[in-house]
Amino acid sequence: MSWHESEIVVRYADTDQMGVIHHASHLLYCEMGRINFCEHLGLPYHVLEEAGYYLMVSELTGRYRAPARYGEKLYIKTGIAVLKPKLIQFKYEIRNREENQLLFTGTSKHLFSQGTKAAVRLPAEFFAFFEKAYPAENP
Repeated sequence: MSWHESEIVVRYADTDQMGVIHHASHLLYCEMGRINFCEHLGLPYHVLEEAGYYLMVSELTGRYRAPARYGEKLYIKTGIAVLKPKLIQFKYEIRNREENQLLFTGTSKHLFSQGTKAAVRLPAEFFAFFEKAYPAENP
């Protein structure tokens, strides 16, 4: 599995005065996609956190390609771009469901941590969940 899809309908609260998705809403949609992706893998965030591990954001990228409006049905594709013992980088695509138009692409890099600023190795039993979703063609 390389991608997982989550659906969302653009809420009025997610739009700006021009009637399109506010730029910050894209990041919230990516977060929703990432949380759903982890749950789909069988490793919900709360399980990691209860074990004392967190995914600390260290970098975000995003490219806005086309607007979406209130009420539109979208889907968020989430996958893993980079996987290393101390970090994971997720990749995202947000598309319009009806036309399959690409609206946004982005990435988020996360360091595995135990509540401090230092990155730590994720234990093998948790790392294995991410490995099964990491495409074999990636280095």
